Amino acid sequence: MIKAVNNDELGYMCAYLLYFDDEEELRSTLDFVQIQKNNSDSLGFSPSQKAEITEVLRDIEGELEKLEPVPDERFLYHLNYAGNVYYFKNKDGIWKMSPKSTRMLRLTND
Repeated sequence: MIKAVNNDELGYMCAYLLYFDDEEELRSTLDFVQIQKNNSDSLGFSPSQKAEITEVLRDIEGELEKLEPVPDERFLYHLNYAGNVYYFKNKDGIWKMSPKSTRMLRLTND
C-alpha cells in the first residue's frame, strides 16, 4: 500500500488493495478519485496527502500483529491504534484494507 501511494497508483489501490463495504463507500471513494482527477493534470496524491497516508500506514504497520477478528464477520479484522480503528479483510489469503482506514477520503479537505 505504501509503495502504491508513493507511486500514485490510485487505480491499482482501488481495484486490488482496498475493499468496499457497500455501494456508498465505493461511491465515496470514486468521488475522491474524480476530485483528484479534476484538481490535477495527473491522477495522484499531493505531497502532503502522500505524507499523511504514508505516516498512517507506517504507524499501523508495526501493530499488525494485534489484528483481531471482528465478531460475526468471517473475513474481517480490525486494529485499534491511537484512538482509531483500522479494518482489513483477508479472503483466500489476500489482504485488503478499508479505504476509510487509509483516511484517504478525509484528505480531500486539504
